[in-house]
Amino acid sequence: MKLQTYLASSNKGELTFCLDSLQEGQNDMTAVVLVSGFSEPLCDMDYYFSKMAKYLYQQGNSVFQMDLFAHGDSTGKSEDITISKLMNSIMDVIEHAMSNGFSSIIIVSRGIMGTLISDYFASNSLVTKIIVVNPWYYSPAKSKELRKAIDNNSISFQLLLNGYCHGLEDLPQQIKDVINVYSELGVFNQAVSKEFIFGLLNFDYSNFEKVDKAVFLETNTDKSDVSIWKPEMGYRDSLDFDYISLVYNAIWHYNTYKTINKSIKGEL
Repeated sequence: MKLQTYLASSNKGELTFCLDSLQEGQNDMTAVVLVSGFSEPLCDMDYYFSKMAKYLYQQGNSVFQMDLFAHGDSTGKSEDITISKLMNSIMDVIEHAMSNGFSSIIIVSRGIMGTLISDYFASNSLVTKIIVVNPWYYSPAKSKELRKAIDNNSISFQLLLNGYCHGLEDLPQQIKDVINVYSELGVFNQAVSKEFIFGLLNFDYSNFEKVDKAVFLETNTDKSDVSIWKPEMGYRDSLDFDYISLVYNAIWHYNTYKTINKSIKGEL
């Protein structure tokens, strides 16, 4: 059974859009909530999450595919995005799943959203597992250097929002590297607030580093699938963007779906 639902959001006056793919006549009370990468609608880039939703449903999972606050068909303005509003919209869908009779939730996400989710839902008893593809784990020292440059007006915030250093080509390479990493994560190239950007640049990794319900996956060496990654393997300071974003390869996509389903089923 497939349904399109607009949920009254805990973000006052807003609506959260959810696409439900529910199995009929089964006793599995675990639902899978799919959260696309930041700045992307629920289908994600190259329809990565829409194809994942279809695959996971075919494997017997009930799937809730959602648009984050100010994304896709959910309401809200991008300049009003905060970390808490993004998390509230995910909670809207979790509560919606619970109202449909599900008693536990597995969240699947990627990149920067997966990292924020792991932190925010680390102690939430309704969420039993979090699966993250290519999580964001960036050097706080480098992030704070960018924050400092913004505070000192060394960087125009409006130019920064263009992403990939457009209009900021004369900056030191170290700062440009940081901007390019955050650009690849989908943070720029839109009107977002300083509050949100500073929330990311000042992010505290303490929960993320130790959350025991999370399974972190990264693109493997030959970029054909994903394999287990752990925070102790170190910050993502490399500019190999395949390790923080999507690989544009149908084989990689399909193999990640199989690996994620194994994790959902407890086989990984």
